[in-house]
Amino acid sequence: MMTSPRRTERPLLAFAMLVAVLCGSGCLVSLQPLYNDKDLVFEAKIVGVWKDTESSVTWDCRRAGEKSYRVVFTDEKGQKATFAAHLLEVEGERFIDLFPVTSDLGVNALLLDHLVPVHTFAHVLGVEPELRFAILDDDWLKERLTVDPKILRHERRDDDIVITASVEELQRFLLANLASKGAFRPTGLLRRSR
Repeated sequence: MMTSPRRTERPLLAFAMLVAVLCGSGCLVSLQPLYNDKDLVFEAKIVGVWKDTESSVTWDCRRAGEKSYRVVFTDEKGQKATFAAHLLEVEGERFIDLFPVTSDLGVNALLLDHLVPVHTFAHVLGVEPELRFAILDDDWLKERLTVDPKILRHERRDDDIVITASVEELQRFLLANLASKGAFRPTGLLRRSR
């Protein structure tokens, strides 16, 4: 059974907010998480407040369970979004999976019923002295899917890709392409501020 936020929390998809969380633009989204319970690990060194080295963006990461975190992301305008975060390890590689759980946008219940929460993820490159991530490059993936649409289950909406692959398929695809030239691109560094 997968660990996911309770439906009563009514997660909100704010695509632009999700995009900003890891990469500024072009993050790929998945309907499925990147983990099964057996994959989850907890790293206490991630807990704390982290500041982007090139902007005023912050991540306030707190323990939320035995193997989960609650991350409050604050953008450069001071707007906050809360995410459930799960650190996972597969074949010695660590990834982080983010899923929206709350929003301060004040939207009504009918609008919430029409939005679909999604997962975003990143390869964890390092925890100390900075948090370092790399994300799957959307242009690289779009090119690969144009050549061979069957390499990873997905749907296209305009120019956006929504990954629909299972947890296992997605993990296999990411692990197989970690060393592929251009597949992953690093994000900004996060330094502990407290």
